[in-house]
Amino acid sequence: GIMRGGTTLVLITHHSEEIVPEIERVILLQAGQVVADGAKAAVLTADRLGRLFGLPITVETAGGYYYARPSGADGNPGPVAARLPSGEVAVD
Repeated sequence: GIMRGGTTLVLITHHSEEIVPEIERVILLQAGQVVADGAKAAVLTADRLGRLFGLPITVETAGGYYYARPSGADGNPGPVAARLPSGEVAVD
C-alpha cells in the first residue's frame, strides 16, 4: 500500500479497528491533551483505553488490527457502547 512506499498518514478516529497495521505510532487524546504517545502495542492496551473512555475495555488483535470494546462484568466483551459527552453510556 501507499504507506509501505514511505508516505506519512495521519488518521484521526475513535475506532481502534480503523488503525491499519502499517501504523506504528498512536497518540491518545483526552480533552485536547495527549494522554499516551508511543508504539501501537504499548498504547492500545485495555488499561490505557479503559482509563481514556472511563469504562472497562477488552482489546483483541487479529491480523495487525486492534479491536477494543467494553468489557462485561465477567471481563468478557460486552455490548458495543460509547461514553457520551454528558457522561452517559450509550449501548448498541
